[in-house]
This record gives sequence, structure tokens and C-alpha cells, in this order.
Amino acid sequence: MKKFLWIIIGVIGIIAILLFLGYKGKGGKYFSSKEKKDLPLIRIEGINFTEWNEKGEKVWTVRAESGEEFKQKMIFNKVKIIFLEENAPTSEGEAGRIIVDLRTSNLTMEEGIKISSYLDGAELSTPTLEWKASEKKLLTEDKITFKRGDLITEGKGLIADTNLSQVIIKSEIITRLKGGKI
Repeated sequence: MKKFLWIIIGVIGIIAILLFLGYKGKGGKYFSSKEKKDLPLIRIEGINFTEWNEKGEKVWTVRAESGEEFKQKMIFNKVKIIFLEENAPTSEGEAGRIIVDLRTSNLTMEEGIKISSYLDGAELSTPTLEWKASEKKLLTEDKITFKRGDLITEGKGLIADTNLSQVIIKSEIITRLKGGKI
């Protein structure tokens, strides 16, 4: 009888431990001593990557020193990018890092962005820049410097085409000529 009682107490103890381990806390998350990190699915060195649109045309191409793919994003490091329209290059640039949202194909460029237009040599520099795939526009809320010929414009916030032919600077606009102020 005592042996039977100890077996029942043991089974109840094991069930209690299993229930505790499987218990979901507030927010539907399991209790854990460590937060799970978003681990990369793959790490790659020496990357050439191209985004294609639904018509089979190249949209942008990236050359990166290294990169990682996660479930919903890719991160490229030490990057050179070329934007294209109808398979023709419109501009090229560089960034310390580019994050690709795999759901939307949007790009977030970070760390010393410089974009140069193939159309007229115009140059854009800013600390962060986003490319919205649905709009095919470059966007930022950060400070920018835009150069076209001898004209240098600084400001905050920007909306632009990838060839930098149409540029809207949102605020704090200062324009000057090389070597002087207007």
C-alpha cells in the first residue's frame, strides 16, 4: 500500500513538473530563463544579389562583403548597390549595411549612404535611407546633402527617384554654390 502511494505521489510530481514546463505565461509566451534570439538561417561571404520585379526586370543589384538571411529579412554588410529601371542602371551607391524586408522588398540603408545618379552625376549623402518598393522612391527623415553640379543643398528629410532627377527636400533647406552662399 505504501509503495502504491509513493508511485501515485511520483506520477503526480512528474505531471506537475511537465505542466509547469509547458505553462504559458502572460502574453502566450513560455517561461524561459533566456530570451530567444533571432538566429540567422544562413551566413554568406562575397554576395551578389539581384531583386527582380513581376515583369522579370532587374530592380536593384547588391554586392556585399557579407550577409545573413533571417526568417523575414536579409542583412548585407559593406554594400555597393545599383538601382535599375527597365533593366537600365539609374544610380549606384554604397552603405555600411542594407536590410531587406523579405515581405515587402523594402530596403533600409544605414551607415554612410552615398548615392550617385547615372543621369547627371547628382550625389546624395545621408546617414540612413529607405527604398520603398511599392513607390520606387528613396526616403529619409534624416539630414541630407544633395549636390548637382555647383549647387549644394542641405536639409532634413527627402523623397526622391532613384535617378535623383526629382528630389523633394522636406525642411531646413540651405542651398549654396560651391565656394559661396546664395
